[in-house]
Order: sequence, then C-alpha cells, then structure tokens
Amino acid sequence: PEEGHRRRRLQLGGGARRGAGFAELSWRPGYHDLSDESRGFVPGSAIEVASWRLRWDGGEKRISVRDFRALEIVSVSPFDPWILKPSWTVGTGLDTAFELGKEPSESLVYEGHRGTGLAVEPVEGVLAFALVQAEGAAGAALREGWRAGGGLRGGLAADLAPSWRLIADASLAGHPWGDATPNHRLRVALNWTPARDLSVRGELMIRGPHREAGLYGAIYY
Repeated sequence: PEEGHRRRRLQLGGGARRGAGFAELSWRPGYHDLSDESRGFVPGSAIEVASWRLRWDGGEKRISVRDFRALEIVSVSPFDPWILKPSWTVGTGLDTAFELGKEPSESLVYEGHRGTGLAVEPVEGVLAFALVQAEGAAGAALREGWRAGGGLRGGLAADLAPSWRLIADASLAGHPWGDATPNHRLRVALNWTPARDLSVRGELMIRGPHREAGLYGAIYY
C-alpha cells in the first residue's frame, strides 16, 4: 500500500466538444479509480466517495456541475474455476446526461446502477470484463422525469508499460420505462504517471450523439 498514490486527488484540465472548448476542475476525497496507476492497489478495484467535477463550457459560457458521485465501486476479479468470485459494480449520484442532446447545464440527472458479471486476465497486467447492468435516473431533463432499464457493459484495463495505463469502458443500454433515449457510451483513457502522486490523462468520450476529448493533470495528496 505504501507504493500507491495518496488518497485525495485534485484534477484540472480541459478539452473540446462540438467545436467549443471546456475547462474542468474536479476533486476526489478518496480513493482510487480504474484509470489511476494500479501499483499499490488491488488490481481491478475502484472506489470513489463524494467526488465532484465542475465544468466551464465555452459554448454556453457558464459553469455547471458535471457530476457528483456519492458512491462508485467497481470490483473486477479474474475468473477462477476454483473460486467463483463474480465481478460487480454499484454507483449512484448526479451525472450529466449528454446523450439527451441538450446543453450540459440543462442535462443534470440523479442516476443509480448495479451490475454483475465476469472478468478474465488473458495476459498478466490486462483485465477484460463483461457485466449485465440495471440502471435508472430521475430529473427534469428527462421526458416524464425518469427512466429505468439496463444493458450490457464491457471493458479493458491494461498496464501497457511502467507508468502507462489504458482503460476502455463501453455500454449498450436501453430504457423501456420512462425516457427511452438510448444511453450508449464509450470512454477511452490513457493515463501517464511520471511520479507516484502526479498523473496526466488523455480521454475520449462518446455518449449517444455527444463527442468530446480532453487532457487533464492531477495531483494526489
């Protein structure tokens, strides 16, 4: 544990969406996510509590809450025929529903999800996982004010080299109850850790018609 990054993370960065720029400030009181340097932590584990992001959007020219994760846990354990330990995730909090096609400041919803599945480790340092996930959300941005459904989620976490980590996380979801707008997602992140408590991360995100790319620097303390 002494080799891992410190618990708190302060992150600043920016990027582009729809031809306009944005800037983000985020803070996480604890502890770790799948994109962070895995050294010192249980491989495939992530837990965030009370983390938040604020975004200034160049298109809207205003500051809004990007998200507030009250709780986010991921446990991706390689399948072992001797110990049948499933992979799972659970999370809840505020999130910007970019897939609705509205301005970010008008798309904040409260969401929750729970998923379970399996993971494999095809080679050392690489984890691939697949989950079946149920999810729901409520908020004024949604038609009828709510939605409920689920779908499939899969991903890959790979230590490419010392200090370099790649994450790919995708989901295909539908909501037969409430707002039926599809919520298909893809997030790819490449994280570089030049020192134990410093990181630089490039990220691409697709959510429905929404596309954005960003670059972020973080300090752990």
